[in-house]
Order: sequence, then structure tokens, then C-alpha cells
Amino acid sequence: SIPEWLTGSLIRVGPGKFTVGPHKFKHWFDGMAVLHKFSFKQGAVFYQNKFLQSDSYLESLNKTYHAKTEFGTAAMADPCKSLFQKFMAWFAPAVPSSDNSNVNLFEAAGDFWATGETARTYQIDSESLDTGEKVDFTKRVKLHTATAHPHSDSDGTIFNLGTLFLYKSMYEFFKVSPKRGPDNQVEVKSIGTLIASYPNPSYYHSYGMTENYFILVEQPLFVNSLRLAFGGLFRYSFEDATYFDDRKKTVIRVFSRKTGKSLVTRYKYTADPLFLFHHINAYEEDDHIVFDVAAYDNPSIIKQTYFSNLASPSEPPPESSVRRFVLPQHMEGKVSDDLNKLSYTSATAVIKIDGSVHCTPEILCHESLDLPRINYDYNARKYRYAYFVGNFLPSESSPFNLTKLDVEEKSFKSWSEKDCFASEPVFVPRPGGEAEDDGVILSAVVRQTENPSSFLLVLNAADFTEIGRAEIDRQIPATLHGLYVN
Repeated sequence: SIPEWLTGSLIRVGPGKFTVGPHKFKHWFDGMAVLHKFSFKQGAVFYQNKFLQSDSYLESLNKTYHAKTEFGTAAMADPCKSLFQKFMAWFAPAVPSSDNSNVNLFEAAGDFWATGETARTYQIDSESLDTGEKVDFTKRVKLHTATAHPHSDSDGTIFNLGTLFLYKSMYEFFKVSPKRGPDNQVEVKSIGTLIASYPNPSYYHSYGMTENYFILVEQPLFVNSLRLAFGGLFRYSFEDATYFDDRKKTVIRVFSRKTGKSLVTRYKYTADPLFLFHHINAYEEDDHIVFDVAAYDNPSIIKQTYFSNLASPSEPPPESSVRRFVLPQHMEGKVSDDLNKLSYTSATAVIKIDGSVHCTPEILCHESLDLPRINYDYNARKYRYAYFVGNFLPSESSPFNLTKLDVEEKSFKSWSEKDCFASEPVFVPRPGGEAEDDGVILSAVVRQTENPSSFLLVLNAADFTEIGRAEIDRQIPATLHGLYVN
């Protein structure tokens, strides 16, 4: 049974078309965006989907080849161009030129938007899934890319982070007003910038936010700006321009939401090399900043999600863990002192002789978890529960599952079913509910069997038991992220 108090829609987006004419995309992240909508009415579920009508989608279909550079697939040369035009195309950078917004959805300025990592976003009609207005953030603030995971404040203000690739690359924090301006334009303003810690900027997919701060993890997966500059000449994709240097430390940057400046402390925060896509949550407590992430030891998961490796894996799936970092804001101490004074976590922040505070995380869960979601009412606040996809790239020994993690007790509950691959679990609070986990989890599940099919799964968020499911007699593409619309 489906709870009758569910009266909105779960809207999701993900890659769904992986060929253009005779040509195939190389990476799973590159597929053309498909929007999916599960609507709820009086205990019934209705499903529809539609391709996002982006410029990249329409141009690629018209030309029958990859017209724009995606994350892992470079744009193809236009055979109709003159020799001079082809020569000039060699100098097109490998910064993703696509507006294929296939990663996430968010609500801003009274509308719903589909987004990727290219700082271009499309308005989506939440009823029909029709594609509407396009907003290019690069024309409002100075950046080339932006995360697909913006944060929102209680008043509806949207915050996000992007990178400007220059001789000295910069990270740009910006905000989107909750209301449109007098000319009905979406209002986008810069909050402030950070100069990259290393000569080449870091790749990042998300960032953390507390009541007063933004948190950027500069992981040692770098973007080679020179390779970007000559992307057209060598047919580089964006991923081709990245490299991982495990000799470099991870640098953790803290940026003030109020002053628009980097938090100045006596020492800089560092950590061992790691790779992460997703921040889980962050909060402040007793002069400390606490933030949790789903992190890997290296970025091999990116290589393993190329279609060539998905079809014939050459190594076991990479494993992540849920890691808690603590950033003390009081900096009084001497070399070797641990500045973390929070008794409930074993994370450390030790002063080093090189002028850094080296942060070692507490492992909240050793299970391989990713695609985290929380009750967003607890975003930027101390929280207890998070929900994940377990074993994002499953194997026979580590089956695919959905997992609920109690970050206080460090215990977890899981749901799994043979041959089933679930999407990111979205938490929907029950109207009038008071407990953090009083609500349901919604996940779109793909069943990989002889006769493929799909279903919407509804779990009780409190005990993680199944309440019901809505079957679809065909296989729908796996999705990345989405949101519940009341």
C-alpha cells in the first residue's frame, strides 16, 4: 500500500540515451538527460518520462554525432565545417560545453531546474516535464563549471560553488535569489572567491554547508588547465584533463557565508589523499565544524564507470566509507596537540610542524555507501540519520542495497532484493511528524532479469521495512538524483 498522505511527485533525472546516430558515449555520466516523474494520488502511483530538450540534445540528434563535450566523451568534429573552421576548433577548450543537465534537480526562484556540472540549467515544468527557460550562470558570475548539488536556505535562497579555470584558478561561491527580479530574470550574485591551493584546481562534485560556513574539500584529483586549453586539438573530454596525485594532501577550505571571505585561522586544515563525490551533512558545535562525507581512497570509480569497464571489469569495485571530519576553530596549542574537544567522535585534528592541522576522520560506517540523502530539514544542523545506496558498483560478494545509517549509534539497516538496482533514496517527511526519521523513503528500482522491469519502492524510514511498490512493466534507465515536489 502507498500512504495516502503522499500527494506530490518524485521527479528524478539521469542519463538515458547513450547513442547518437552510430556513435556511443564512452561514460555512463554522459548519456542524454531523461526526466522521470512518479506522481501520488490517493494511494495510487502514476509514471511518466520525457527527454530534456537541451541544446546539446537537439543539436546532437540533428547532426547524429556528439556535438558537445561531455564529462567522459569529447565533442566530435563537424564534417560540414571548412578546413579553416576545423583548424580553429582544435583550440576549443575541453571544459564541458554541453548543457545536458542530467545530474540533479533543485527548486529556485519559484521554479524547478535540471542541472549538471556545466553551470547551465533548465527550467522544468513539474506537471508536464516540459523543458522551459535556460539559465547560463557563466553569464552572471565568473565561472566555467558549477556543482550539481546546490544548497538551499530556509528562505529559499540557493547557494552553489563553481570553478573559473585561469592561470590562477579560482573557486566562486554564488547565490540565486528566491524571487525573480523586476525584469522577471533569475537573480544570480557572487558571494566571494577562493584562489586554488594548488597550481591546478581540484575536481569536486559537491560541498558542505553549515549555518555560517561553506566547506570545500580540495581533493588531489586535479584538473590540468593546460589540457583543458588544448582539449579541441587532442579531442580531450573533461575527464581526460584530470589526474590524481596521491603525494598531495587534501586541503579543507572554510568560507564564511556572511563575510564572503575565507576563514582565517592560525593553521590550514589538511587530510590524507581521498576522493569523494558527495558531502552528507555539516554542522557547528562548541567552536567546531563537523562534516560527514562518503569517501573513497582514490577516484578509480570514475574509470570503472566507463562503459568499457562496466562491461568487463578488470578489478573489484572500489569501496567507500562514511567519514566524519572535525575542524576546530580554536587554534591554541603546540605541535602534536589534538585540537578536537568533542567527546562523541574519535576524529582528530592534530597540529603539525609544517603549519597545518592534519585531520583524521572517524569512520562512521565501513560499508561501501554513496548517493547519500538526509531529512533536509536537518541540513546544516546536528542530525542522526542518513540514507544511501550501498555498493554503488555491486559484485556477487557485495550485493546492491539501500542503507539507513544511524550516525550516533553507528548502526545500519539495509533493504535489498536479488537482481535489483535501486536509485538514490529520497526521504519524504510525514505531515505532522516530529521524529527525524518519521516519513518514507522513495527509490526507483531497476530489475535486471530475463524480462527487465522497474518499480517505485516505498520504505518506512523509521524501521526500513517495505510499505509498498508500484510496478512498471518495462525497464527505465537508472537515475542519479532528484527531489520530491509537494
